[in-house]
Parts: sequence; C-alpha cells; structure tokens
Amino acid sequence: MNTSLVITLMCDDRPGIIQQLSNIVAHENGVWGHSHFANLGGKFTGIVEVSVPAANRSKLANELNALNHDGMNITIESTDTKSSTETHIAFTLTANDRSGIIREISKSLADHNFSIESIQSKTESGSMAGIPLFKAELTVTSSEGKRLDELRLSLENVSDDIFVDFS
Repeated sequence: MNTSLVITLMCDDRPGIIQQLSNIVAHENGVWGHSHFANLGGKFTGIVEVSVPAANRSKLANELNALNHDGMNITIESTDTKSSTETHIAFTLTANDRSGIIREISKSLADHNFSIESIQSKTESGSMAGIPLFKAELTVTSSEGKRLDELRLSLENVSDDIFVDFS
C-alpha cells in the first residue's frame, strides 16, 4: 500500500536541487507527482506530492530531513487521498495592480464558498497607461456545484477594472 506525502522546500538557489530531491524519492521507490517549484527573490522554493510505499515512508522522511542540515528547509506532511466530488474551475484574472488585491480576491472567493486550489500571480508593466497590471491564473473548487456565472459575478464585484477569462 502506498502513502501520499506533500513535501515543501525552501533554500538558497543553486544547481541540482531537484536532482537531489528526486534521487531520494526514486531511491525509496517513490513516484513524483504534481509539483511546482520557482526561484523567488533568490530562494528556490516549491512543493511536490509524492506517493511512496508505506514501508518506505519513514526512510524517505529521514533522508529528506537530513537535507535540512544542507541548508534546505524541508517539511513533510501526510495527505488524505480521498476522491473529491468538487467542481474545479480554472480561469485567468487581470486588473490594475494595487495594494490588497489578493486580499480582495480571496475574500470574494471565500465569501461565495470557493476554495483556491492553485494560484500563480505576477505583476507586469501596463501597456498604454503605464499602470502595473496584476495577472493571475487560478483554479478554484466548490463543493456546492457553483457555476461560472456566480464566480464571474463574485470576482467582478471586487472592482470595475477586473477582467475574468474562463477560456
């Protein structure tokens, strides 16, 4: 029987970090699943879901925890892999950047019972006006079977400059 783990990592960026992690996972017969890693401000950070035989879980955790002495900050959490009946909705969002925009968006989503499954955001130079633009790719879930029109309305009520694209 396999067990599912979520592993998070943060350390100073350098070559070979993913190789180091993947070697340990493979050595313990683990399967590297969904992951996202990025360099943010000179720190290499990320998260990966790993499936590993239950008999190898402790050894994998020990090997990964040893990396904490190598300048890495690693956490390991067991997960519940129950199947879900939630509705998943993916979309992009563009708006003029401003302080508190993530707070406003996340509040609107929570108020309408949407949970953020994933978010990737960035700011970039605006085209003509020169105002920085906030852009985000999100996937949200709802166990209440919410529809796209309800999601669009909740987000567009945040401000009049938000554009939501469900393509």
